[in-house]
This record gives sequence, C-alpha cells and structure tokens, in this order.
Amino acid sequence: MKKTHQFILFTFVLLLFITSLSVSASAADNASPQIQRFEDGSYAVVTIDTEQPLDEIAFAAGKQIISGTKNYSYYNGSNVLVLVFRVHGTFEYDGMTSSAVGASYSYDIYDNNWSFLDGNATCSNATATATGSFMRFLVPKSVTVSLTCSPNGVLS
Repeated sequence: MKKTHQFILFTFVLLLFITSLSVSASAADNASPQIQRFEDGSYAVVTIDTEQPLDEIAFAAGKQIISGTKNYSYYNGSNVLVLVFRVHGTFEYDGMTSSAVGASYSYDIYDNNWSFLDGNATCSNATATATGSFMRFLVPKSVTVSLTCSPNGVLS
C-alpha cells in the first residue's frame, strides 16, 4: 500500500515537473531573413515574427500556444517594395509534438499596377500554409508561404 502511494506521488510530481517545463521561442530564435532572387532582377525577402500569448487552458493541459507570422516581401528589379503576403499561424506544442490549430493570410500592395485575385490558408500537421494569387498587366503571380512549428515551439 505504501509503495502504491509512493508511486502515485512520484508520478504526480513527475507530471507536474514535465508540464512546468517551458521552452520559449522568441523572435531572436528565428533565422535571419531569407532572400529569394529571380531572373528578372526582382527578389523576395522572407522573415518571421513570433508572438507567444498566454493561454491558461492550453497551459493547464500541458501544452503551450505560440503564434507567428511569416512575411513574404516582394521587390521589383528597381528595389521597390511591390507587395507583402503573410501567413499567420497559431500552434500548440508540448516538447514532444506540435500541431497547427489556426491559419489565416493577409496582404498589402504598394504598386497600383498589381492587384490581388484570390487567397486561402490551411493547417496541416504542424504547418500553416497560405497561397495568394496576384496579377500585374494580365500576368499572374502566385505566392505560397508556409510557417512550421517544432515540438519545442520554434517557428520556421
């Protein structure tokens, strides 16, 4: 009987310890901006912004919530910002697994020759993905941006 109580107490303390561990991700953890260059001289700069809101329900369940945004900033060959397309993702993680629980997209257009046609955002496993279609002078451009969360809450 005493061993059973010790086992239960040990298990309870172990569970408390595991759920109290938190690995926080900050914007400093994210990689430096990535640059994608295109043949016509245009390029895109991809960056990640991280937020970590407090969610009592998820924390009590042993999971943490993290939200972030991956920004795709497209510049023309003259180094002028044309548009920014973003995927916003919300994730749960616990140190062993992670999952995307929300995804949305947003955009800004800075060149009047460009227009937005359509967009969508989806969650799959630990990834939030958004796709946007833009057009300039009847020439379409499609942009896909994905944001992934590691089991430790690091966004990439």
